[in-house]
Amino acid sequence: MYYLMVYISILHAGTCILKNGIKTYFNTMNTTFNTIFFILCFLFYSSISNAQNTKTNVGVSVKAEYTFGNQNHQFKVGTFVFGAVNIGNYGIESGAAFSTYLFLKRHGVKLPGIAYSYELFGMTGWGKNTNLLGSTIALLPTESIFNPKGNGGFGGIGFGINKDILPDTFKKFNSRRGNFLLRYSTSDYSVNINFSNDMNFSLFKGQGTDLGATGSLNITFAQINRYELRRLGVGLDVFTPEPNYLLAPRNLKNSDDDWRNVWFNTNPFEDLFHANLYVDVRFQENAYAWAAKIGMDSPKIGAYVQNVIHDSFGLFPRFSWPVEQKATFFYEFTANLNATITNEFNHLQK
Repeated sequence: MYYLMVYISILHAGTCILKNGIKTYFNTMNTTFNTIFFILCFLFYSSISNAQNTKTNVGVSVKAEYTFGNQNHQFKVGTFVFGAVNIGNYGIESGAAFSTYLFLKRHGVKLPGIAYSYELFGMTGWGKNTNLLGSTIALLPTESIFNPKGNGGFGGIGFGINKDILPDTFKKFNSRRGNFLLRYSTSDYSVNINFSNDMNFSLFKGQGTDLGATGSLNITFAQINRYELRRLGVGLDVFTPEPNYLLAPRNLKNSDDDWRNVWFNTNPFEDLFHANLYVDVRFQENAYAWAAKIGMDSPKIGAYVQNVIHDSFGLFPRFSWPVEQKATFFYEFTANLNATITNEFNHLQK
């Protein structure tokens, strides 16, 4: 039970630090943070009440990493905490990641600055998973927290939130996204689905702004092989400018010959569109990890995805995707050094 108490303390302390240090950005998150904290307290109470049927596994990672690509160029430091509690055949998994990074290029714009990011998520389901493979469903960390001595499977559903806190002229893209999570694993394998969007309804706690990194879909397969973790997946990330709500939506771009209403966008970055469809490959062994994303940035794919959503549900007019432009090559490589420890296995000693 000691490790679970440490896990709860770290998450709650991180919450307090972020609230006090960058309060302006996190006022809207009070309810979500408190909910997660009380869920963890409930888990601790349940583990005491069902001590004979309870198994707790927790891991912590501290990392430094370098990313280079044609849209992002940055150096990042951060921490990642993940834990799993099994009470009989019932399982709950939860994680939190916090980081700060210095970037030279962000979303294809060469403009230096310092930014912050965070991600919180939780899942519930059935199974007796002790290998911590649920950490592979996270979006922001390159590294995963895993326990080679663990076993068992898990099948469940969950929700989360993530946000980039960008500086200066990028501030208008500080949109919070909600996450819908599905995970199924057997033994040392896991299949993950992470749908992220800035829509806001019920347990899906996006910011409802429909701009910036507005949505993504990631499907990944992960495997533990002794002290190694391998991941293969596909992803789609969509980025759009800020709509100009002061102007009538009569933009001709992506309007189907003026049949559809289309927004104009605010300056700067009025033409900053990305729809990255890529293959995601990752490898991790104890204290180091690397990742590669290779694919294409296609305005036509971005327009198709958003047009279907906006036309079908009548959410807003369309975005002015430059559908006449051809797709371009997209790539991103990341090298990661990390110190990862779990309550059953210390990766630093291998």
